[in-house]
Amino acid sequence: MSQTLAQIESDIEQLSLADQIDLMERLIRLVRQRAVLLVASDADLALMAHDPHIQREIAAIEAEFAPTEWDGLDSTA
Repeated sequence: MSQTLAQIESDIEQLSLADQIDLMERLIRLVRQRAVLLVASDADLALMAHDPHIQREIAAIEAEFAPTEWDGLDSTA
């Protein structure tokens, strides 16, 4: 356990039981909110990855930069 976590745990032990419960409920809400945002973000990325318009744009960008892909790289390094 890191020093920071040990200090947080020690500080939490100083709280009343009611305050500890309130804190845990708040932390659970925050973690759930973050999890929902991550899932939404992943779902958005998955939708974008399958979008034909975005696939065409990515292909165009790759084609545009293909000639410069190896610029500056030394094959002997």
